[in-house]
Amino acid sequence: ISGYVIERREKNSLRWIRVNKKPVYDLRIKSSGLREGCEYEYRVYAENAAGLSLPSDPSPLIKAEDPVFLPSPPSRPKIMDHTRSHITIGWIKPLFDGGAPIIGYTVEYKLTSETDWSTAIHSLRGTEYTVIGLTSGAEYVFRVKSMNKIGASDPSDASEPQVAKEREEEPVFDIDNEMRKTLVVKAGDSFTMTVPFRGKPIPNVLWSKPDTDLRTRANIDSSDNRTSLTVEKATRDDS
Repeated sequence: ISGYVIERREKNSLRWIRVNKKPVYDLRIKSSGLREGCEYEYRVYAENAAGLSLPSDPSPLIKAEDPVFLPSPPSRPKIMDHTRSHITIGWIKPLFDGGAPIIGYTVEYKLTSETDWSTAIHSLRGTEYTVIGLTSGAEYVFRVKSMNKIGASDPSDASEPQVAKEREEEPVFDIDNEMRKTLVVKAGDSFTMTVPFRGKPIPNVLWSKPDTDLRTRANIDSSDNRTSLTVEKATRDDS
């Protein structure tokens, strides 16, 4: 065998075109000048001193496009929020998409005491997810896989362990500059002071004034994130 001649044909075409002008001796060759997105098939002739052989059977059709690989994993997920039954995680998209768009993520989780992972969701489009239905007081870890049209990446590094419990936040009053201004009320008029607050677990709020029982002097109404005090008929003693 003195070399090989390779021909290609575009899908639905009757014409075969030579890929190499001169016979090649290697068992592979680069085919250039293709139209992106078109499909091609190839066949090969062997050549010796007597001439060319019959062509080989055509190869399967292959599309002219950049090669695509599996993506790299996304970043290690971080714990964003948690309750007794829910834990929210977030992550950053992978550094390498494999040459094709990322079409989704798979979120997995497990108890730290176990070895098998469970799938929370498949083909999630965003980069944040809340896993629900967790056991209160149990400790969990999470990991994420990124996906393109080829398949799923290796899993990310596992998150820090997180116990399913209510998040604790120190109570804070959300007082803006407008609320810090002096409130002027005429004697006999009513007024209401409303103060937003936050904290986890939900704080208990207590209004107080020296030498005054506000439970009888005013109407106090509190919800999960704000509290208000209303006095129906103001007096100088309310200052």
